[in-house]
Amino acid sequence: DRVKRVFGYLSKMDSGSIRYRTDIPDTSDLPIPDFDWAKTIYGEVTEQIPEKLGPTRDEFQEFIASPVIAKSTFGCGGEEKFFQTLENSGRKQVILCGIETHVCVYQTAIQLLATGHKVYVVADAVSSRDPANKELALRRMESEGVRLIGTEMVLFELLGDAKDPAFKSILQIVK
Repeated sequence: DRVKRVFGYLSKMDSGSIRYRTDIPDTSDLPIPDFDWAKTIYGEVTEQIPEKLGPTRDEFQEFIASPVIAKSTFGCGGEEKFFQTLENSGRKQVILCGIETHVCVYQTAIQLLATGHKVYVVADAVSSRDPANKELALRRMESEGVRLIGTEMVLFELLGDAKDPAFKSILQIVK
């Protein structure tokens, strides 16, 4: 879930942890690298009670190919449409990112493990309002069989080859 209202309180610090913020600057005018290649990757987006917390942030909208799944349950597995869509895709490996790590991401990861999926959580693409909660959730998920990975790992694993035309776009992110 990338919910505007909650996301507005989160900000990356130099240490890579997340802290409470209310003075988040507007970053909507910053250029976004060319991610056309990413649009070919199957993905689902969920929103936690969007009528109260708001929709997915505007800068992510162009990357959403399928309808957003609204949910009230903390774990995505509580929404039948989520599992139906995932099962129809035939995918058995799932990469998770989002907020809040210790609630929605954790519960979704555990639900996916219980249904036989291989679950990868992108550790630097999840957050919690309290860094301690994020750390506890990551440790607990890992101990329960979730594989922890980083954004750069995901990007290069999905890309696969430096000769791919998207390689230069990815370099813009990781430099």
